[in-house]
Amino acid sequence: MRKKPDALKRMQKTFRPDRAGVTVEAESEPVLCPSWLDEVGRQTWNRVCAVMDGAGLKFDVELLATFCDSYSHSIKCSEKLRVEGYTIVSDSGLPKINPSVNALRELQKTVMEAGKHLGLSVDSRSKAGLIFKEKEFDEFDEFLRNGRAINGRGGE
Repeated sequence: MRKKPDALKRMQKTFRPDRAGVTVEAESEPVLCPSWLDEVGRQTWNRVCAVMDGAGLKFDVELLATFCDSYSHSIKCSEKLRVEGYTIVSDSGLPKINPSVNALRELQKTVMEAGKHLGLSVDSRSKAGLIFKEKEFDEFDEFLRNGRAINGRGGE
């Protein structure tokens, strides 16, 4: 049987310090964004840090930097592919796959793998027993309950 993480027990108000393992609390200094990240990487860093801090989770700084940098480069690769296309003409005059296709594939693998290790995927959060955000009530739920939307459109 898998042990529940202490963070989950604290959220559920079932945490007992006498049963918890020995933990070493790190000083909670704000983690600064690496200076070498570009603008998209810094925005991603800030967004992920806000989510992680809101959930009370710690993270590996180098792994988060890799995630943000790979995400930024994957956006650049996608933009390049939109301009150049998925095939290019080789030196011999024959069409071949644009090298950016393979680069994008590798960057996306890195983003997905780093995201799993950081707890950013739904699957990794469920395995850890964490929920970042409760389901929000929206107009579609209201429509399903009452047969009409909140703003008065539809269902009549």
